[in-house]
Amino acid sequence: FPSTHVKDQVSTKPGQLQRGMAAGVDLFDSATGSPLPDHLDAAARVRAEAHRRGVMTRLFDGDMFGFAPPFVITESEIDEMVDIFGSAVRAVRENNDRPQPPNEGS
Repeated sequence: FPSTHVKDQVSTKPGQLQRGMAAGVDLFDSATGSPLPDHLDAAARVRAEAHRRGVMTRLFDGDMFGFAPPFVITESEIDEMVDIFGSAVRAVRENNDRPQPPNEGS
C-alpha cells in the first residue's frame, strides 16, 4: 500500500499499518489518541458505510480494519479503495459530530 496516502486519507495521526499486500488501520480519537468509546459503535458503522460504497473490509480486535487486496490490484485501484474508505470514515465522523435528535418518549 502507498502508506502515506492511507495516512493522509484516514487520519491526521497514523493508525496501525502493516506493509505488504495486507494492511490494517486502527480507528481512534484523534484528539487524545485513545480508543473510541464502545457506545459509538464506530467500527461497525464505518465498515457498513465502506461496504455500501463498494469496499469490503474485515474487522479485528477493537477498531482494527483489515485490508487484503488481490495481488493483481493496480496502484490506482488501491488509491480508489483508500479514498472510499477515507470517505466512509469521514461520513461516520461527521454524523457523530452532529447533534442527535432527542429520543421521543424521553
